[in-house]
Amino acid sequence: MASLTGPPIPPAAPAPDPSVRFERIGEGLRRDALSVLLAGRRDPSEAAVRPFLAFAEQNQLDLSGLWVAWDGKRMAAATLIVPGVGKTAMLFLSPVASGGRVTLSGQLVARAVGEIDGSEICLVQSLLEHGQTLQQRAIEAGGFRFLSELAYMQRPGKAFAPLPPVVLDGETLSPVHWSEAQRPVFAEAISESYQDTQDCPGLLGLREMDDIIAGHMATGRFDPSHWTVWRDGVGRPAAVLLLAESTGNGGFELVYLGVSPHARGRGLSKVLMRYALDLTDKHGRGNLFLAVDDRNEPALRLYRGLGFRVSVRKTALIYTPE
Repeated sequence: MASLTGPPIPPAAPAPDPSVRFERIGEGLRRDALSVLLAGRRDPSEAAVRPFLAFAEQNQLDLSGLWVAWDGKRMAAATLIVPGVGKTAMLFLSPVASGGRVTLSGQLVARAVGEIDGSEICLVQSLLEHGQTLQQRAIEAGGFRFLSELAYMQRPGKAFAPLPPVVLDGETLSPVHWSEAQRPVFAEAISESYQDTQDCPGLLGLREMDDIIAGHMATGRFDPSHWTVWRDGVGRPAAVLLLAESTGNGGFELVYLGVSPHARGRGLSKVLMRYALDLTDKHGRGNLFLAVDDRNEPALRLYRGLGFRVSVRKTALIYTPE
């Protein structure tokens, strides 16, 4: 017998709290909002604010993406979206001290990223210290999705005398260093190395290659002689190694290491990592630093076998504006 009552009526959505509002903050309340962002409480004299502003000025950071959630007359949460190079941005969120603040913080994040121009920024990232569970829940409630757990690894440079040749199937590969004229070579090498990658595959297809290259160039101190593609006799790329001098800790950074599918399983990655360690040692720059997806077992085995050790782990979340 058919029901006479019709389909069930869904419960009405709760009415928005009239005491809560979200606002982009200008210069007048910037110190107040930054104190909430950095320390979780409104105090413009907060000790962390002054060095942060000095760092922002020195590095020309755009602070116009600073938002707060007002709960009545109280600044209850703050978030900051800092545009980067290559159509990327980083999102930072104030401390989430209790489960009751997850929803409000998530609403604030959603409001802030909802104002992003997708033609200017196509990828927003957020990095959290391991174990910041409430922070992660709030950011995900704001529209972000989990990308990976990243292992940050390092080891001192090491001289190799002589350096082993870069050989594939008995053929010594030819190195090509970066120049604008060689951009297509690097674009092809990076693109090929992305095939079936196990390192943050969730990033594939989110940005154009020129934006990816621009982002790599913005990592550390760019030197074209430290960017190399190795090609075979017919010009086909086999591997690409991008290195940069670190700006903060006196070492070198492994910006990117990739091997084309046809060249994998031949030990090329190990040989190129020896090149990276040798360069680090020759420049007297201390440690070689890298970050790797914690699920990338082949890469982890390679790095551990070369003596790298994990220094910290972070959770990476991403958002793609429409």
